[in-house]
Amino acid sequence: MSVTGNLAFDEVAGGESRDLAMTIANSGTAALTGTWTGAHVITACNGTGPVQDQICSAARGAYEVGTSLTFSLTLTQTGNTVTGTANLAGPTGPVSGVVSGGVLVLTGTLRDSQGFTSVITAWSTTSSGSAMSGTIGYSLTFNGVPGNAGIVASLSNVTRR
Repeated sequence: MSVTGNLAFDEVAGGESRDLAMTIANSGTAALTGTWTGAHVITACNGTGPVQDQICSAARGAYEVGTSLTFSLTLTQTGNTVTGTANLAGPTGPVSGVVSGGVLVLTGTLRDSQGFTSVITAWSTTSSGSAMSGTIGYSLTFNGVPGNAGIVASLSNVTRR
């Protein structure tokens, strides 16, 4: 966080008394601004149609429970408002949200060049210094394949670079 301010000196005639007044204003740069990287570990994967089999199944699903996938989040925070870009193991896109009571809540739609679309359905994370933790949820679809998969994941080793 950066701090800017004005310093004013008032001097009484004869130089006997001096008062110091200082005003400090927050510049709007906040604790979440930066690039956060790490992993998100799948804790639940449920869905409908063929997408569920291709995404969630133990036999061949890329998002099987226990799988660790990449996570990247670049944020800018002004006051309680947060905007940026998220990457959840490929699908990338704009996110926006708020910080309230120390909890970051984001929404967004992420896409990749292979036809995957991830719509953020739940985001509840907190940060402490340069570490971020919490859970995220998203609905994953694939162009041309019926159904969707609901993913829930916990952040793992997410730190600010």
